[in-house]
Amino acid sequence: MIEMCIALKGKVLDAKGKEALVDFGGVRRKVNSEFFKVRKGEKVLVFNDFVIERLQEGSKPAGGFDMERL
Repeated sequence: MIEMCIALKGKVLDAKGKEALVDFGGVRRKVNSEFFKVRKGEKVLVFNDFVIERLQEGSKPAGGFDMERL
């Protein structure tokens, strides 16, 4: 059996302190951003309601998997 954890790519709509509002293709969630200072408009990778990576334009997440291609 193969187990896999999936992080989702989203766009920061608002960021205040250690919390950010992120849009995941129309679904908005408040997430914890205490490990990364994020700004409105940035794209981020979120796992378990925590920002785990800030993404640069045109870059792929470290694992190389691109959810948008599905």
